[in-house]
Amino acid sequence: MQMRQLELPVPEPIAARCIRKGALYQADIIMDEIVNSKTLAQVMTENTQRKEWWMKVGKIIMSFHHQGIQHVDLNTNNILFDQAGNIYLIDFDRCVQRPYSQAWAQVGLNRLKRSLEKQKQNNSNTCYQQSDFESLMQGYQD
Repeated sequence: MQMRQLELPVPEPIAARCIRKGALYQADIIMDEIVNSKTLAQVMTENTQRKEWWMKVGKIIMSFHHQGIQHVDLNTNNILFDQAGNIYLIDFDRCVQRPYSQAWAQVGLNRLKRSLEKQKQNNSNTCYQQSDFESLMQGYQD
């Protein structure tokens, strides 16, 4: 709810619960479905990406970071695209909100870069080049 109040592109939360078991807990959340969405991993196999597209991904990630949202599992499966080309981030189960730090932001970006490279290595249909990440970083820095 906080991320939606900050107007960040995340799915609408529908229900949540937290069950405490001593010092441990189990948390569950149900999110509204982004109908006919595709993950970044899926989109990367369609060879439709352009520099502007990668820059938009970077700009979205930067918008989260500038609001202090540290996504600790930023990877090709946690970035979604709807049919209109809107970009969403998902899977915030270990996410924290804290003052922006270039150090933790860079850790997340490095994780995403490793995920992109792994996706290309594991799927020969993946269209990804180093210049794509450079475009993403250009969008992030704008």
